Amino acid sequence: MANPVEVKAIAHARIKTDKRDSRTLAQLLRAGLIPEVYQREAWNRRAQRVMRLRAHWVRKQTELRNKIRALLAQQTEEIRLEVERQERGLFTQKGLDILKTLPLAGEDKMILDDLVRGHREVAAHIKQSDGLVEAIYSQLEEVSRIDTVPGFATTLSVLAAVEIADIRRFAGPGQLHAYAGVVPSTYASGERQFHGHITKQGSAWLRWAVLEAVYPSIKKDLGLRILYQRLAKRKGPNVAKVAVARRLLTIIYRILTERREYLPGLAKPSAA
Repeated sequence: MANPVEVKAIAHARIKTDKRDSRTLAQLLRAGLIPEVYQREAWNRRAQRVMRLRAHWVRKQTELRNKIRALLAQQTEEIRLEVERQERGLFTQKGLDILKTLPLAGEDKMILDDLVRGHREVAAHIKQSDGLVEAIYSQLEEVSRIDTVPGFATTLSVLAAVEIADIRRFAGPGQLHAYAGVVPSTYASGERQFHGHITKQGSAWLRWAVLEAVYPSIKKDLGLRILYQRLAKRKGPNVAKVAVARRLLTIIYRILTERREYLPGLAKPSAA
């Protein structure tokens, strides 16, 4: 299975037809220049589908919550004050029951009821997806190891383990960084060299998981917090966040290759 992005980079052409593409691919294949992609096992593809489905329902839940808040923001001051009192528990079972009793006028009442009903249905889907995620957690020993890394809980640990699949396909932590797309783009010509934004190539899901884990991790781990604070002061919070994300990937690479749990101080605070 060929990597379409790299094939396009090797054999870019302004005139593109099926015959020309077939001839180019045949020539690359004959010369052994077809860049291949990693072919996942069937269980891993099934696990990916579970994680994609859960992400779909979570996005749908966020969309419904935003619609409910927008609708309530357009109501009378009395209703808005009641919503503000319930804000912290607005989308709990009790909070949703209270929303159903709010005296909205006309069609707004029907819209709110539909949104609340939809939110409950989506919450049920998320709960069912969580059960599938927990089943994957219990089946993969790599997940329990990643779960010991600061900032990673059940869902992020499963997502990271599923996206990595087999740590042996990465020769070192740098390749894992590149796969997650958290390495800076580089432009070099002659003696001039420029580093730009991160590449964002590879697995967007792994990149999202490790970036989500950054802020919880710096609250739990002193070494990661020192790294973040030092870089945030010199280069800004975004650069610091990406650096901690790379550190987390380095830790994950090492605990998976060494088949052990995370130990605080696994990586030196000065390394990014």
